[in-house]
Amino acid sequence: MIPAVIDTLKFADRLKNAGFPPPQAEGLARVLGDELGERMVTKRDLDDAVQT
Repeated sequence: MIPAVIDTLKFADRLKNAGFPPPQAEGLARVLGDELGERMVTKRDLDDAVQT
């Protein structure tokens, strides 16, 4: 399971408050959350790298 990097619901709400249409705000939040989740290094990743 990929740990949450950002609160995508909060991010989508902020985009909506800034004037983005809800489907666009929610889509952007999902994409950003997915991309960050796949590319962020976690503490566990670092610990594993140091062990090897």
